[in-house]
Amino acid sequence: MKDIVVIKTGGKAASDVNAMTELFREMKALSDRCSFVLVHGGGAELSRVSKVFNLEPVFKDGVRLT
Repeated sequence: MKDIVVIKTGGKAASDVNAMTELFREMKALSDRCSFVLVHGGGAELSRVSKVFNLEPVFKDGVRLT
């Protein structure tokens, strides 16, 4: 059985084509040994929805506080 690796990426990394291309290359190189779960944090969408409900997103040192 293959190991399962969970990778969480944020919006900034996900919008960087070069970073994502390299991530996918690495995942492909390891795919014979690992299965992957790729999770997108969805920060920009979360901020948008929060504002719809009059909840201002709060960040401390660049990290979202939820």
